[in-house]
Amino acid sequence: MNLGKAKPLLILLIIFLIFFGLNKLGIGKIRNTVFLLSAPVGEAFWEAGEKVSSGLGALFEIESLKKRNQELEKINLELQHQIIALREVAGENETLREVLNLGLEKDFTLSLAKVISRATEGDFILINQGREDGILQGMPVITSERVLLGKVGEVFDDFSEVILISNGDITFDVEVLMENEKVLGLAEGKGEFRVRFQFIPKEAQIKEGNVVMSSRLGGDFPQGLLVGIVSSFKRSDAEPFLTGEIKPFFPELDFGTLFIIRKF
Repeated sequence: MNLGKAKPLLILLIIFLIFFGLNKLGIGKIRNTVFLLSAPVGEAFWEAGEKVSSGLGALFEIESLKKRNQELEKINLELQHQIIALREVAGENETLREVLNLGLEKDFTLSLAKVISRATEGDFILINQGREDGILQGMPVITSERVLLGKVGEVFDDFSEVILISNGDITFDVEVLMENEKVLGLAEGKGEFRVRFQFIPKEAQIKEGNVVMSSRLGGDFPQGLLVGIVSSFKRSDAEPFLTGEIKPFFPELDFGTLFIIRKF
């Protein structure tokens, strides 16, 4: 027999005899004692493991609640947006009903628009209608009270510039209404919500407070839109025409909802 190959078998046999002998001699009690001594340590590790497991479970639950809360907040924002949209639609419908009562739709083809910005300089505003809505440069802009604001200037995809009648680049024909007659003249913007009139014959018996309306003579605006009132004028024997100031109606109005005249 090869001694090298027999060594492992001899070692295993010796180990078996040692354990068998220890068991017979009561070493099992030693093992029991070792177990009793090590049990608290094992229990402590077990409890620690349970706490860690419980803590991880709580963390996962907190993360789940956070995620759910974020989803609920998102839903809440969407609902608020829908409520606001419904209110805006209701407001637009109310405005359209007012227009129908005033008969504006019988005279013009209109588009409803809202002011999104009012410039502090330059006498212009921005509205939320643009090229995508069929808005074109030069279209007149009015309020539901038939007050002339101005005309569409530069047009963008989703919004447009409205040049007010007080802008220095605007000139248009007007009619000054008196008790028994009306007289034609020319109005021009002077900036800072000021409008000046000229070329009214000096023999015209106008006075402060006379209403000024648009005339279709020049073709820029429909006839009969409210412009303002005569606030002052100057008569001179050396001049063949009267000149004066018009106080526009629109500075007293809330620039909220207005109308673009697409066709007149």
